[in-house]
Amino acid sequence: MLEPYELEACTVLHLDLYRLARAEELVFVGLDEALDTPGIKLIEWPERGEGFLPQADIDVLLELAGEGRVANIDVRGPTG
Repeated sequence: MLEPYELEACTVLHLDLYRLARAEELVFVGLDEALDTPGIKLIEWPERGEGFLPQADIDVLLELAGEGRVANIDVRGPTG
């Protein structure tokens, strides 16, 4: 569910919430500590963590488009 990637410039934390049964489970996987760690957080299926996740700085929605994909990017706030 939480996978860190150490890059030269920063740490990227990938959170895949697809298998989350209830948002409350995020308390037990160390979400608070993960969010306090400096770096980039990429969260798949964020709606499954509603009420426990902070507001996103950037939303990316991927949609099928023929043989490829289209990325719709919504920037929120000054950090995004």
